[in-house]
Amino acid sequence: MKMLIYFSKATRVMEASDLEILLNQARAFNVANEISGLLLYQSRCFLQAIEGEQEAIEPLYKRIQADTRHTDLKLLYNQPIDQRCFQAWSMGFHLPDDQAYKDMEGYIDILNTDIANEIDLAEEMTFTMVSMFKQYVRDTSLTA
Repeated sequence: MKMLIYFSKATRVMEASDLEILLNQARAFNVANEISGLLLYQSRCFLQAIEGEQEAIEPLYKRIQADTRHTDLKLLYNQPIDQRCFQAWSMGFHLPDDQAYKDMEGYIDILNTDIANEIDLAEEMTFTMVSMFKQYVRDTSLTA
């Protein structure tokens, strides 16, 4: 079992419809390949964690690297794991400022929620990832 975590920058602003397509593609692929994870998007910034068997994760990451919807990938974590942190998630997600998505399965308003009360899996990992993402978004917006 392996986990990868990376930051990247969207090549353009992702509209709600773009993110819905991305999310549906990711969930379908992830279910078929026994991959779980988390996807965050805010201000053209992505953070994604993916976990699963190495034979599934390695080719998926190559596809992610080649995806033209984002650039400037920064691999933060690439390690074997003993157990999944996002076992029940084919792909959890956060989509800011769009009321239509707030009722979709998997939506958590991570940037405006006390995640300790919302997420009972891998509490420390999730908290750390969300904290890093918030800082990345702030840093990126300062340099944009």
